[in-house]
Amino acid sequence: MNLLLTKVKKCKMGTITINMTCPRCNEDRCNNEHNYKTGEYYHQCIYCGYHKSFRYERDDKGHFIKKDPLKEYSLDNFVGKEFEVKEPFGSYKYLFKDGNSYHATIADKAAYDSRLTDFKTMEKDDIASFSISRLIDGKIQVTTIYEAESKDA
Repeated sequence: MNLLLTKVKKCKMGTITINMTCPRCNEDRCNNEHNYKTGEYYHQCIYCGYHKSFRYERDDKGHFIKKDPLKEYSLDNFVGKEFEVKEPFGSYKYLFKDGNSYHATIADKAAYDSRLTDFKTMEKDDIASFSISRLIDGKIQVTTIYEAESKDA
């Protein structure tokens, strides 16, 4: 057997991550993570907050939950769940001082208010900036909520 093929067969990961065009705002920064072994996927637009995902449900030990416990352990016997936020309030972004960032969907106005309340009370030592982006009248609008002071200032 080919050595490369042997290494590929031993690899447990099966995820491909690419950017795709967002079906809501048409920007090309919709993160698309797809597990080609299970069919699970996760789409999240970092601009407008559009979100769609499909995951198999798991128990508290991380094992797939079967539809029929008496049948075999296979993809067609697992309990799957699709989730979509078609018209989100927006997306938020934490940019950390080490250059990493974290983006997530804000589903609605209540989630937006909750995120702002949480941010006011959180430790900000590692955060360079916090911003909200929204699709308003067909255009992406970004509002910076917090920006750390520069050490050079």
